Amino acid sequence: MDIRLIPDLIRQWIDIHLLTDAMYRELPEDDRDDWSDLPWNRYQNFYGVLVPVIIHDALFRLHQVPKDPELRKVASAQALVTGIFDDLFDRLHLPGDRIRALMETPDYIISSEHLEEYLCQYLLREIYKHFSGNQHLLDKSISGIIRAQQSSAQQRTESNRQSPQADLHKNDLIHITKEKGAKAVLFYRSCINRSLTTEEDLFLAELGAMLQMTNDINDALKDHQNGEVTIMTLGLPLQEVRTIFDDQLKLVREARKALSDERYYTEGLFYRIHILVARSLVTLDRYAQIVDASEPFDIRDIPPNKVISGLDIKKIPSWRRYYREMSD
Repeated sequence: MDIRLIPDLIRQWIDIHLLTDAMYRELPEDDRDDWSDLPWNRYQNFYGVLVPVIIHDALFRLHQVPKDPELRKVASAQALVTGIFDDLFDRLHLPGDRIRALMETPDYIISSEHLEEYLCQYLLREIYKHFSGNQHLLDKSISGIIRAQQSSAQQRTESNRQSPQADLHKNDLIHITKEKGAKAVLFYRSCINRSLTTEEDLFLAELGAMLQMTNDINDALKDHQNGEVTIMTLGLPLQEVRTIFDDQLKLVREARKALSDERYYTEGLFYRIHILVARSLVTLDRYAQIVDASEPFDIRDIPPNKVISGLDIKKIPSWRRYYREMSD
């Protein structure tokens, strides 16, 4: 286990709360009433804290880049805006053209009834203010994220038109899942001012796909409530979900092997990422103990008190078992 994990979590928790406090102070008073209605536990902890401490940390480790104060500010804003940005599509179902305008013109404040739009623009301005990374990759990844989210929204619309049994093709779903994850990781990678090789691009695509699957596995209830189509809401048996996830883990490891030792530092690369993997495996195990893993999965069959939520401290021993089993 990475001995720096706990101090880094504490420091990032402080950083993200300073950032959100600054956002709140910038809000017009009329908008402050809606602040407490937003899912800040998810925004601050799972995006604002875990993304920089686990995903950004792995990228910095890969390139041996020191985490200076400016880079930390960019990483914090990137992480937080990802969670809010997802909700623009998943929860608010805003049109893609409007979201593109938010992302591409953050200096022009778009009038809106949704507080999330204002916060999204604030965080993008924060990114640009401190950014010294790969600008081309930043622009490309933002466009890619929007396209991937639009594909996901189209998939949701098509699914709603069909009967519950007429599920979308599994391969199409997996492709969109991989695209969403890949573009998100490239967005995080853009804060590092290094060129992107073909080998690294392929590795980050597979890594992003795996990370997106960890999100989908642990967000099954939220995604079901929002009408999202994921590997956990499509009606696939848990056995099949586990096979898809295991296959993706293998692809990540194979892509890692293709990275040049002269250019990339891969020792300890997965130390923290394995925490997210272990959490997802525990979730699949827990659900398989409640429902028949060979039958189509429906999160509504899981009792509310059994749904994986938050860090679930009681399950940490199970996480540690899986963590120890995964070698770097």
